[in-house]
Amino acid sequence: MAWIFWLSAQPKLPHPGRKVGLSDQLFDYAAHAVTFGVLAALVWRVVIFCHRPQPEPTLNSPPFLSILFSALYALSDEIHQAFVPGRWAKLSDWLADILGILVMVALLNWAKRRRTRTQAS
Repeated sequence: MAWIFWLSAQPKLPHPGRKVGLSDQLFDYAAHAVTFGVLAALVWRVVIFCHRPQPEPTLNSPPFLSILFSALYALSDEIHQAFVPGRWAKLSDWLADILGILVMVALLNWAKRRRTRTQAS
């Protein structure tokens, strides 16, 4: 989270997308998705460590809490950027963050269910 905050506080960031043959927008959105996907995975780890398994999905389940916390941090990051000279908050950036979060949580949930089925066999 500190790394994300530091990046957001920079008035200008390099755009390496051109060097690897990608458009700046594609690279930027992919970077958003990957960064916040990693944050969601780290939040998942913390929640799993502190969570007692329950038979029914609840609002304090690892997937829900990972998505909620990461999405709210992504929103606060966009608001933070609105106050940095040369930066601005963009809905499209936040949506890219959300996409990365959802994909990561779906993958983690899939892996957890698969591991549980394998152990039960």
